[in-house]
Amino acid sequence: MGDRDVRARDEPASPSEGVTLDARDHRGGAAVDRLAHGEEAKGVLHVLVVGEIDRGALPVDVRAGAEGFPLACENDRAGVTDVDEGFRELRDESGVEGVPALRPRKRDPQHGTVSLQPKRAHGGELKVGGVIHGALAAAVTPLRDGGATLDEAAFATIADFLAANGMDGILALGTTGEGILLEPEERKLAAELYLEACKGRLEVAVHCGAQTTAQTVALAAHAAESGASAVAVIPPPYFPLGDEALFVHLAAAARACAPVPFFLYEFEVRSGYAIPAVVIERLRAETPNLAGLKVSDTPFERIEPYLIEGLDIFIGSESLLPRGLSRGAAGTVSGLAAAFPEYVARLYREPEADGAVEIVTALRNALQEFQFNAAVKAALAWRGVPVQAEVRAPLLPLRADERTTLEARLEELTGA
Repeated sequence: MGDRDVRARDEPASPSEGVTLDARDHRGGAAVDRLAHGEEAKGVLHVLVVGEIDRGALPVDVRAGAEGFPLACENDRAGVTDVDEGFRELRDESGVEGVPALRPRKRDPQHGTVSLQPKRAHGGELKVGGVIHGALAAAVTPLRDGGATLDEAAFATIADFLAANGMDGILALGTTGEGILLEPEERKLAAELYLEACKGRLEVAVHCGAQTTAQTVALAAHAAESGASAVAVIPPPYFPLGDEALFVHLAAAARACAPVPFFLYEFEVRSGYAIPAVVIERLRAETPNLAGLKVSDTPFERIEPYLIEGLDIFIGSESLLPRGLSRGAAGTVSGLAAAFPEYVARLYREPEADGAVEIVTALRNALQEFQFNAAVKAALAWRGVPVQAEVRAPLLPLRADERTTLEARLEELTGA
């Protein structure tokens, strides 16, 4: 990129000011050459360019003539460790072994900003990188024996079905998965079964919300130890918690699964109260693994306050997904996708496609004419997935006449 040595700018820049590395940039910024520089030098960039990047440890290209990328707060006080840390905060991308590819609508890390502040406020600024992405099915929990027992053999079959029909991952044991009705040991086993069945094919987020903090913490820790891609927690139902109580509960769950990404599950009609903005902001400041929210509220006006910069938001209501994506949402966690994954996958990938919204809305309405959990399992069975249409009491399976009505409506909608 030129024959000038690496040096620091004459004057410190503010943290918000970006300085571009480019041989054609003669504003006094630091130029990068291909010479070997000892790490004892006092310049800002001498370090990583030779010590780390040239060895291929990071997905940043600084070859001669390569495109420059911005640096924030370049100054004379930044040293080797500061620059090293700044570069390591970049999100990895494809090409680095073992790191997932960039998600849709995500910026290339080279277009991001690397902070060179010698003293950065780690508590509230450094956040875990998102792991789950795209279209996730809120998977059912297969049951047998009148809904009393896990149908262990069916987990792999469900995973096969979802992977073959365009899903990027699943949320296990959420609302559609009847998680709140299962015993803690059943929930742990179901999480393990889905993690094994989805390995290498689907990301698995595990819902760990429970009535007590102790149970929630135990489930979150187990999910993390078992290899979950993320943990989600809904506020405990029945007792409406105040801001302090809710923060303490959610923070305990987040810490129990750290550093696994932690997601809040916002669904006011199920929990009985919404997660206040002040609680979310405090969690951002004090729990570094807070990665985002799954928001199942409707209408869209109730989603908007949760479209928070820097957090990954997953939309629960399929008909609102295109609008959510246009506003920066990361994807969807869809109950409908448990039985009709290909329609939700298409909506996520082609939100403006003709008829995409209409068909998922019609399918959702058809299922919601009945008890939703029972209807989703009946729909799966109708589609040929060997899942018993049994649910955990006090829920009831569909009656024979209800199944006949539902199947006729689904055949009309899908042409199957």
